[in-house]
This record gives sequence, C-alpha cells and structure tokens, in this order.
Amino acid sequence: MSGYLLLLLTIVGVIRIETPGLLKRGRIKELVIFYLMLLIGAAVSMLWLSKQPLPNPMHWIKVFY
Repeated sequence: MSGYLLLLLTIVGVIRIETPGLLKRGRIKELVIFYLMLLIGAAVSMLWLSKQPLPNPMHWIKVFY
C-alpha cells in the first residue's frame, strides 16, 4: 500500500514541477505527450507493484509483422 502512495506522490510532484514551465512557454503539445507518457508509466508501475504480469512488447511487434 505504501508503494502506491509513494508512486502517486511522485507523480503529483513531477506534474507540479514540469507543468508550469511547459505552460509558460506555450508548449501544449509537449504537455499532452508528457501526460500520456506519465500515465503509461504510472499504469505499468502500478501493475508491477500489484504483481500482475506485464505485457511483453515483443508479442505486439510479432502481431504487426
């Protein structure tokens, strides 16, 4: 349980540090990409913390090729 709390506090800290600078410079596209990557990273970290099997990117590559 403390792992989830630490992860959420880290995410909030990163958002509070990075968002004002990107907004000040008018970099909305970069902000959207930043949030998407942060969301994907947080989801993978939560899966890892809960001992769920993580998806293998090699399987995805084999499906497309």
